[in-house]
Amino acid sequence: MTPRIVTPENAKQLTRLRQLGEPTLHPDYWGQVLTFDPRSRLLVSMVLGSKGRLRWWDLQDELPHPRVVQPLPGGLEAVVLPDAQTIMSVTVGGQLQAWSAADGRALRSAHLGLTTSGIDLSRQGDLLLVAGVSGDLRLWDVAHWRPLRDLEPASALLYGCALSADATLAAAGAADDRGENETQGSIRIWDVATGASRGVISVQASRVWDVAFTPSGNLLAAGTSVDDIILVDVVSMKVVGTLKGPPAGAWRLSFNSDGSLLAIGADTGAFVVLRTDGGGCVHAYSDKDDQQASAAVFSPDGRFVAWGEDLAQVGVWGVDA
Repeated sequence: MTPRIVTPENAKQLTRLRQLGEPTLHPDYWGQVLTFDPRSRLLVSMVLGSKGRLRWWDLQDELPHPRVVQPLPGGLEAVVLPDAQTIMSVTVGGQLQAWSAADGRALRSAHLGLTTSGIDLSRQGDLLLVAGVSGDLRLWDVAHWRPLRDLEPASALLYGCALSADATLAAAGAADDRGENETQGSIRIWDVATGASRGVISVQASRVWDVAFTPSGNLLAAGTSVDDIILVDVVSMKVVGTLKGPPAGAWRLSFNSDGSLLAIGADTGAFVVLRTDGGGCVHAYSDKDDQQASAAVFSPDGRFVAWGEDLAQVGVWGVDA
């Protein structure tokens, strides 16, 4: 039976519907970054750690075993192209690769020349945004498999990055050096067409781990290293709200399809779901493994929340019909 679409009204009823992957104990397991394909059928996991692995499942399969497991030491993140035929991955060392979603064959690769901290794919699938740790932000032309342009560099460490729904704006979470081993978190926004910086917003935290645009593109959410989720109006570049997230900090952010809910992977083995209208937390879960941090992501069809668990498994959550 197909689960219901998750809404602010029923999100308290979220339960784990499936557990994917065999439980595996690795001392160097750090967590997972997850993504769905646009049809909400493929679920991709990048297992973080020295024994990194890229895996994906077809959710129409009944078995918990992944369709493909690709060893990928230093793997950082992956995205799925809109046709769901190709998966792109990047390593911390800046190796960009394309894989066949059908059988895991390596299709092509390139070296970016960056120590990479995050990527995001445009909704149209033509642009890949790549953030470099040292403040570089690059646009990659997916169809022609080549760099398109660099955006204005930032004098800060960059973390998670995002493109707006219409791909006119780029954003990244950052940490600005304040000397004596201290940093201050900031939100940075760029104009994609010109590459120019649109501005910098400092926050009361040492880091901004991740950013995510609402589906409408009017608001940007920023996950900090404390329990604040900052909401920014991207037109006025003003902070317009703050949500209370997990105390350990918001490591990864994911909006549902209408922007009414925000899933947050905490900087511990936990995830929460918040109402974005200020209604507070509607779901929280922890596996009590504070040695791992994993993303929690909404499926595009709004029926699932996937979260990386301890023992390198993936939980698929939903509201029973």
